[in-house]
Amino acid sequence: EGSIRNVFGIDTENGYFWERYEIEYHGGSVSHLDALCHVSYNGKVYNGRNFLDVASQEDGCTSMGIINLRGGLVTRGILLDMPGQAVRRADIEAWEAETGITISSGDALFLRTGRDVGQMGGYHPSLIPFLKERDIALLGSDVPQEGGQIEGVAIPIHFFTLVSLGVHLFDNMALEELSTTANELNRWEFMFMASPEVVSNGAGSAINPIAVF
Repeated sequence: EGSIRNVFGIDTENGYFWERYEIEYHGGSVSHLDALCHVSYNGKVYNGRNFLDVASQEDGCTSMGIINLRGGLVTRGILLDMPGQAVRRADIEAWEAETGITISSGDALFLRTGRDVGQMGGYHPSLIPFLKERDIALLGSDVPQEGGQIEGVAIPIHFFTLVSLGVHLFDNMALEELSTTANELNRWEFMFMASPEVVSNGAGSAINPIAVF
């Protein structure tokens, strides 16, 4: 909430009201979707392109920006309800065996860490080869993803998904209500829909996605 500033205006003579929203969505509070130009690793972004060829302080992301997703996203969503732990391959494979659900190509995978109720965790970096094998399309969590560290690599999940795999990230998602519904129905897969703001040269967008069971 502190990252969203409302600038209001009112015209009592002509009877209308308006506002302008200024949103700072990257970071650890606002739900948002990262574009592929959001981060670089060793000066490179996805497909080995040079970071400075796709983004600049003056012009933003002139390539690989969030506008490439303006048509919206619709796919199968899957919720992993695993609060308070760094999630590894073995955890997910055990979950698949228990639920009968197999994470597969094109899926949007979401992890509830329980951040909003005092628990934390996230995706462990060792999970990256698994995500590549399963060919997921989208990755998200109620935290900014990182559930472990690699020496010399500040944000490994961001680096290896956005830069190496070309997988867009949903950070800081509101997953408590989704978790409640999934547990009530005993259903962990759903239709997932999201559409980012149409922002030219943007490195991401605030987002309000929908899950339909």
